[in-house]
Amino acid sequence: MASPIAHFLRDLRIRAGLTQTQLAHTLGFEQGYVSAVEVGIKNPSADMVARLIQTLELDESDQAELAESLRMSRRRLSIPPDAPPEIFLLVNELAEKLTILHPSQVAGIRHWMRADEDMRHRTGFRPSRIKRRDKKEAQM
Repeated sequence: MASPIAHFLRDLRIRAGLTQTQLAHTLGFEQGYVSAVEVGIKNPSADMVARLIQTLELDESDQAELAESLRMSRRRLSIPPDAPPEIFLLVNELAEKLTILHPSQVAGIRHWMRADEDMRHRTGFRPSRIKRRDKKEAQM
C-alpha cells in the first residue's frame, strides 16, 4: 500500500495527463525518483514539492491537499519527552502491531481516535470542568 502523498502525486500526474517520465523531465528529476514517490518508497523532497507547485500551477485547494498528504505520510514520529509512560507504551505497542492489524481494526482505532472531535461538534456538548475551591475552602 502506498502513502497518502503517493496517491496524491499519482492522481495529480494523471490529472495533468503526464506519464512518470514526462513529469520527471518537467520537474528536473529522474523517472525512478518519481516512481519511488508514487509507490510510497520515498517521500518527495522539499525541492520536488516546490517544483510541483510551481510547474503544475497548483491552486490553493491542491496545495492544501498536498500539505495534508505530506503530513499524513510522515514515517518518523516523535513522542514528546514529557509524555507520560502510558503514551510511550501505547505508541510502541501500536508500532509492533502495525504490520498485522486487519483493515477493520485500523478503521476501528481511527474511529475511536476521532470520538472527541465528534463530541465537540454535537450541539450542546460541553466537557464538564472541575472548579477549584477557594483557598480558604480547600482542605490540605
